[in-house]
Formats: sequence, structure tokens, C-alpha cells
Amino acid sequence: MRILIVTIIGIFSLTIWSKEEGAYVSKDDVIVAETGLSPLNTDVNDSDPVNCGDPLNYLPDPDFPNHMPSRQVKVNFHFMYDKNGNNNISKEKAPAYIKELIWNINHKIKKNVKMHLPLNNNNPALYPGYQYVLTPDPNKKNDTGIYYHYDDELYWFVNKGKTRNDYSKGVFEKYGHLKNEVLNVFVMPHHPDSLESKSYRNQLCGIAFPSQNWTKIAGSYATLKDTIIKKGKPFVRSAWFCHGVYNHELGHVLGLAHTWGGNDGCEDTPNHNNCYSQGQGRGNCRENWSNNVMDYNTHQNSWSPCQIGIVQRNFANKRSSQRKVLVRTWCELDNDNPVMIEKDITWKGARDLESHIVIQPGNTLTIKCRVSLPREAQIVVQKGATLILDGATIENDCDEQWAGIRVIGKGGRKGKVVLLNNAKLENMRVPFRN
Repeated sequence: MRILIVTIIGIFSLTIWSKEEGAYVSKDDVIVAETGLSPLNTDVNDSDPVNCGDPLNYLPDPDFPNHMPSRQVKVNFHFMYDKNGNNNISKEKAPAYIKELIWNINHKIKKNVKMHLPLNNNNPALYPGYQYVLTPDPNKKNDTGIYYHYDDELYWFVNKGKTRNDYSKGVFEKYGHLKNEVLNVFVMPHHPDSLESKSYRNQLCGIAFPSQNWTKIAGSYATLKDTIIKKGKPFVRSAWFCHGVYNHELGHVLGLAHTWGGNDGCEDTPNHNNCYSQGQGRGNCRENWSNNVMDYNTHQNSWSPCQIGIVQRNFANKRSSQRKVLVRTWCELDNDNPVMIEKDITWKGARDLESHIVIQPGNTLTIKCRVSLPREAQIVVQKGATLILDGATIENDCDEQWAGIRVIGKGGRKGKVVLLNNAKLENMRVPFRN
């Protein structure tokens, strides 16, 4: 280990958090420690020795929401009709339907409720940290992000029998728009011939293709046009009724698996009998019913902590398909809402921040994985505070530069910067000075 002498150069004044003396860090400000440990992998993968791939390292902190900003997932919608424009929600009603649908699926994400299974669990109901946004083509005038296709061969969805086409990719290959830039959702009807069969269920269902960022969902039209009697009055199940199947299939695209019958990568989603509702299904459904979004149940309104971590890990993985359909909000600096470090914190998961980082006096921020900072963002190390980069990479993921590290104070009270295990500082506009 070698410890170098601190040198103060210049005056730092930033009214958001400090008017004290400070300067961009120089080589003389940095403690470089060789611990003898193997260099740590700063990318996101499950074999990372510092657990940068562990889903539980990607959980949003309710007390510090901007430590892991909410992500926006770009979506567009395709309504499939026969050549005469029949068998689906009409073109006139489709925009209002999608507006209501997106509000409802986002509302369920925001209002994540506690998991019913495992019974008597203490797992928190965290905000999953993402929302869907309808995304028009920016290169097309008056584009709405909602598209209408008339095709006798491809408009329908069948998930059983000799004409089954649920796994067919033909509709996406022909009509997909902004592929791998926007998550494409195909709103399809069940084939009218299939619905005439008593053995074919007229239900909400779908199929997802995560590697290509698209899904097709059937049954919305049948649900909307059916009027049921509830408490003696006619009742129409509009777009709100479909939130579960959409969040389920979109959840597959974001990297989540079914929970009931196999290993979905989460210990907090136990195997179970997949009861549709309390008292309905196989086994003991009076107690062992699920409300998880990735099960087949009447609720589909709960995301477990591990499931949230999987989604956020995929968003942070620079090689993932899911990252391609995010709004890149981490490229523009939010100058007014710095990430304030007000207690000792260790970041093990990779993250993409939207503002400056300010480590408050007496506190330590330890970063072990990749962190992207927006253009001109700074890391400010206040008096008596410490920044430890332990195998981490600090970068700008937008082909631009973040400003650099500033330290505040003088002498023994000056902020401290420690580099361990080949930590990297990339795309930094003001590099360490000699």
C-alpha cells in the first residue's frame, strides 16, 4: 500500500451542496491499495466473485430512491385484424383502450403488494422500479406508437390444436416496428373458428419472446365485448381487467420465469400448486394460493424482492436484451437532485445514475461494480468522507464524459479516495493530475 500526500488546488463552489474549498482529485489525493485479492469483475454476470450478478444486490432502497432511479421501458402496440378490419378492438377505440391499459399495468407495478406465499413470510413489498411508456417512432410524423394491421393469415391467435400458432414469429417478422429498440406488443384475437369449439377456452393468454423484446397477447377483444352480470347489473371488463396478463407476459420479456413448478432463480418464490384463486385449483387452495405476477392467478399484483432484483439486474447489464428497450435517462444530468450518501453504504450491483454523487461528512461509499454517471456529473467527497472504489468501474455509458472526483476540506479532515483491486475511472473529463 502506498499513501500519497494531499494537495489542494483551486476553489470549488457548487451551491446545491457546498460552498467550501475543494478541487478535482489529483494522484496525490489517492490511496492505492493492493490487497492481494483477485481483480474483481465489474460487469454484470452471475459468476461475478463480488456478486455483481446477485439479484438481491439490485433492490431499490425506499429511503434513497435516486440511488437506483426508476427505469422507463419503451413499448408500442400492434392491433391485428382480418382484411375487413374485424375481430379486434376497433381502430377508433384502440387509443383510449391502450391509454387505460398502460395506466393500469403501471399502477399495479407502483402499488406492488405483499406476497401471499410463502405463508407468513416477512418479505417486503418494494417498488419494482420501472414503468412502461408508449413510444412513437420519432422519425415518423404523427406517429402514435399504436399500429393497425389487416392480414387474414396472421391476425389470429390459437394455442391448441393443429392450427396452433402461439409460438410462430411470423407476425413480428412482418409487422414488428423499431425492433430491439422498443418492446413490441401484438394485441391479437382468438380465431373465431376456434371459439366455436366447446373445448377451446376463450381466455386471456399470451406468449413472450424475451431475446427479441416482443410479446403477443390474446383475449383482450373477447373480454371487452363480453358483458357480465355483477350484483344484478351489467358489467363490462375493460382494459383494467387485462393488467395481469400484460404484466405477466411483459414480465417474461424482462427476464422473469414462472414460479410454481421449477427453479425461477428466486428463493422467495416457492413452488406451489398454481391455484387460480382462493379455493379454486389443485391441492390445498384455501391457503396456498398465489398473488405473484408470474403465476396464473386472479390477482397477479405482487413482485417478490428477488424478481425485482432480476429485472433491475437485466436493466443494468450492458449486454442484455432488456437494456435495449430502456429510455436512456442516465445520459442527461439532473443537476438539482444529487445522490446524497448520508450513511455508510456499499453498492454491489451495477447502476446507471442520473445526477452527481455527494458523500456527506463522516460517511463512506464503497462501490464494487460498474456505475455510469451522466455528462458533467461529479463525485463530491465532503470533509471527513471516504470514497472506496473496490474493483469498480466508474464510466459514462453515453459516449460522453463525466466531470471527475472533487474532494473537500484541508489536512486530516479532507475527503479521502481509495482505489482497490484495479478499480477503473473511465471517460473522466478531468483525469488525475500529476
